Amino acid sequence: MDTLLGQLTQIVTPAFAISTMLAMGLRLTVTEIIEPLRSVRFVVAALALNFAAVPAAAWLIALVLGLDSDVRTGLILVSAVAGAPMIPKLVTVAKGDAASAVALVTLLVVGTVVIGPFLVPLLVANVRIDSAAIALALGWQMLLPLAVGVFIRGRYPDEAGTYVDEVGAISNVSLVLLIVSSIGQNVDGLIGLLGSGGLVAMVVLIAMAAAGGYLLGIPAGVERRLLALGTAQRNVAAAFIIAVGSFADRPTVLALVAISGLITMAMLFPLAGEWSKRPSRLERDDASADPPDGLAQA
Repeated sequence: MDTLLGQLTQIVTPAFAISTMLAMGLRLTVTEIIEPLRSVRFVVAALALNFAAVPAAAWLIALVLGLDSDVRTGLILVSAVAGAPMIPKLVTVAKGDAASAVALVTLLVVGTVVIGPFLVPLLVANVRIDSAAIALALGWQMLLPLAVGVFIRGRYPDEAGTYVDEVGAISNVSLVLLIVSSIGQNVDGLIGLLGSGGLVAMVVLIAMAAAGGYLLGIPAGVERRLLALGTAQRNVAAAFIIAVGSFADRPTVLALVAISGLITMAMLFPLAGEWSKRPSRLERDDASADPPDGLAQA
């Protein structure tokens, strides 16, 4: 059964990433994606939160909880990589700004590829970073399908409108299968991490990341639910590439990285669902017909 679930996860993980980013591309234009990145406050806040504040929080949590080296390593690996394909889905569920979510993911994927190789060795000893492997995995699973979707939207808008719902349905089905396979595959890992402090540390890290993004949304001039979800959702795929390359003989590191994805989904989807019941600043601006400023607060 574990083998079957593992094979299912290997299939549905890229399927979810590709279909999600393709669907987003089919709905958006290049201008809509680039526009949020013209805000210096948005870019600086996103980079500072994801590649400074969250790793610093992980280091502090590990210190306060007295985590052993393997658990601490797994926590820091997760904290140091960002730009997950789950972010646009979460923001969509929360009825947030989809265009800004895609812009944020694009920014954070590039940040993970460029900043990650320098950041992780500063926080974790004896780690090897395969930047090419990370760039390749994130490129073909996220950036390429996004580019294809945007191209189709720009060149063949009627076809994009026709097929976007079908691609979105594939994304939703892949997400359900990913959740099921993640739960089934990680039961042993959950049991093994009980008592290590790793699960508590991961929950605290995600909560702090979401809170930091939400609080910084106002001074950053962005939709708060966007920055909160975008900061709390870490890039588990990139963390796993690093973990397998450097800590393949340390199962606790691998288990915590794998479990982090399950914990994050369990925390952030209910939060996104709760936010979906409340109008965002974006919706209020549209309702009042005020001139939009490109980015809105939630």
